[in-house]
Amino acid sequence: MLAIVLCRHSNLKTRYWAVSLNSFKPHVRNTGSQSRSFSPILDTLRLRGGIYLSGLQEKSLKVPMPRQRKAVFLDRDGVLNLDTGYVHTPDQFVWVSGAKEAIRFLNELGFYVFIVTNQSGVARGYFKEHDVLALHKWIDSELSDIGASIDDWRYCPFHRDGIVAEFAMDHHWRKPEAGMINDLMETWPIEKDESFLIGDKSSDLAAASAAGIAGYLFSDGDLLDFVKSILSKRGHAQRSEPE
Repeated sequence: MLAIVLCRHSNLKTRYWAVSLNSFKPHVRNTGSQSRSFSPILDTLRLRGGIYLSGLQEKSLKVPMPRQRKAVFLDRDGVLNLDTGYVHTPDQFVWVSGAKEAIRFLNELGFYVFIVTNQSGVARGYFKEHDVLALHKWIDSELSDIGASIDDWRYCPFHRDGIVAEFAMDHHWRKPEAGMINDLMETWPIEKDESFLIGDKSSDLAAASAAGIAGYLFSDGDLLDFVKSILSKRGHAQRSEPE
């Protein structure tokens, strides 16, 4: 049995949740988390203590809490793609070697895979939020072609030196602050002690440290090889985990 949950909250975009009521393995197409509301997302729909299909019917339906999983938090520019500066269209996006395969590998091992990315180009007026969303949708499509997926996205469009008034400010979601990571941890059932971040800047590692997880600096090379080396160091058995 499959339930489709639609939740609209203030200025959040509509959120679509596909929930299996038998095994409750959630598959989330969660563009709402990329909205311009940067208070903790999912005020009305949390993956803690079960999900309530509220607002759709008078009688709420509660389903069991999904099992906790390890998570990998990935920076975007410089980890998924070559960082050529303010990438915001598919034609500018060049995949890092092994990036798609690394995400699929982590999917197969049962990790949640999340993206946490600073996108100050929005505040600076170089591109719009809809450009960020469109690019992330394209990335999802590219990954889907090889059987890989991102479980959820967070991006921060704020910067104190911005020229777009709405975003010209400091914000706790901007790395090196841990806001994006913390929001994902509040939203998803994550095994924090077994989770880690991969980034290409010291600010990424600082955000990981502030969130209480390990951080690993990726400079260049093949991302799949880099992920495998991390898992080997962490003593993780590189085989698929049972659902």
